[in-house]
Amino acid sequence: MADRAELKGRAKECLKQYYWMALLVSIIASVLGAGQNYSFNFNINTKNTTSTAGMYNGDVDHSAYITMLAIIAVALIIIFLIGILIQTFLSNVVQVGLCSYFLESRKTKTDAGFSRLFYGFGCGSYLNLVKAMFMKSLIVFGWWLLLIIPGIIKEYEYSMVPYLLAEQPEMDYRTALNRSRSLMNGHKWDFFVLQLSFIGWRLLGIMMCCIGVMFVVPYENATYAEFYAELNKNEIEI
Repeated sequence: MADRAELKGRAKECLKQYYWMALLVSIIASVLGAGQNYSFNFNINTKNTTSTAGMYNGDVDHSAYITMLAIIAVALIIIFLIGILIQTFLSNVVQVGLCSYFLESRKTKTDAGFSRLFYGFGCGSYLNLVKAMFMKSLIVFGWWLLLIIPGIIKEYEYSMVPYLLAEQPEMDYRTALNRSRSLMNGHKWDFFVLQLSFIGWRLLGIMMCCIGVMFVVPYENATYAEFYAELNKNEIEI
């Protein structure tokens, strides 16, 4: 297994040929939620919530208060469901396309083309990608509900699924999960440390009004593609 310095060196060398397009692809993918977690935070201030009747008799209109809470709860559920639909049918497929872009660019040493980001929508296996990525997320989420540590382990165990699907979009989710687990066997810590090594770059980007963070993302994506390729090579050699 190549060390972190070698993987990053390969990524830098490849990026020299197509960095600006890789930056654009990474930004668009981030905007579309690829590889990101959706979170919806609401801060509801009810300190001064009183009904008109309460202003006169000093009592809170509990029925109006309950109605308001019910409306808010329904709105939150709808937003949550919309978020899941966007993640399932759009963001997850774009994530596969993002992996495909960096894998293909790595092979050819040139820009794979902006359209590669949407590769999953026209490859003929769109529904299979949706199902495979959804099942991967569902299984990881289930482990997260049990305990934090097992959830983290499963997150890394199945982290290569989008790369596998990028190369073989017709692969069923069970095969993808098993292949990812096999690839990451003994390498979960390596991947964690590799991700950790970018913290300095991210902190520097945050110091540049957060804008600088985006300039690091193509470097990360290219390095992770190198990591996957190295795992694949090792498995073939074994």
